[in-house]
Amino acid sequence: MILSSTHRPNRVLVATSDLHVGKTTLEQVLAMRAEIETGVARDGLIVEALLVLGDIGESLRDIELCLGALSGLAPVQAVVVGNHDLFDTERLGSSLTRYGNILPQRIAALGWIWGEGAPIIVPGSSTAIVMTPAWRDPSRLPTGELVRLKDRTALLAELPDGKWITPDLRDDALADEQLKRFNNALGQVNPTCDHLVIASHFPMFQELVRSDGPVTAADLFFYSPRFGEGLLNYLSQMNNRPGKITAVSGHLHAPANFNISGPLNGNPTAITLQALSIDSKYGQPGYTILPGS
Repeated sequence: MILSSTHRPNRVLVATSDLHVGKTTLEQVLAMRAEIETGVARDGLIVEALLVLGDIGESLRDIELCLGALSGLAPVQAVVVGNHDLFDTERLGSSLTRYGNILPQRIAALGWIWGEGAPIIVPGSSTAIVMTPAWRDPSRLPTGELVRLKDRTALLAELPDGKWITPDLRDDALADEQLKRFNNALGQVNPTCDHLVIASHFPMFQELVRSDGPVTAADLFFYSPRFGEGLLNYLSQMNNRPGKITAVSGHLHAPANFNISGPLNGNPTAITLQALSIDSKYGQPGYTILPGS
């Protein structure tokens, strides 16, 4: 559990990802919920928000069943999608329509917040939550250099995405669209909030994928450097910053954790940012608990 010195110690956020109902059973998700409820009751905690960070289910019905099983765990419950959520397993013909129309409507009908857009502020709290899938863009390295189309195509063919995501959904165009919304949401955050939580499906920092060596085309299917660069650029321009900044993500099916600290881009005001990946995988749904405020 991650705690800060400024938050009210009994207020927490729960983040989960990669539940993959359809491969993971609904009973396993319900067991995770029971574990969360038992733990927070034992420790005298109050869950302010539940964040589900993509790869919820393997079909539209699985997504609905999963969110239904978790509903009511917190007064604020919000979702971003992952790549598996956009698999056209029902053969409706368009992953882009699934993303832009079908899923937002079905998720809202279940009483959940579609996390992309304005920051989420928990009532009575000083925590700001900015959510984005942080969609991958395997066309460009962080330096802006283009990755060869041949390399990208060969790698995509090895992934289930190559079979189930329809051609109308282009990684680069979707990443551009989401990055604009992400930057706009960051611009709406009150810089004096106690805790800024950045919640995404794809990780934003290479260090969560591996800690050394140059970025490869394969890496770009697993993290989204342009979103990390955008976040750090935003923070470097702030004279006042939130008391705590956490970037939490899924997708990797493994735990990872690292810290960024010190000045950014000439701004003498030091930053401390913790980035972490949730340990959740097929058949073993997992979660992490973050401080509220």
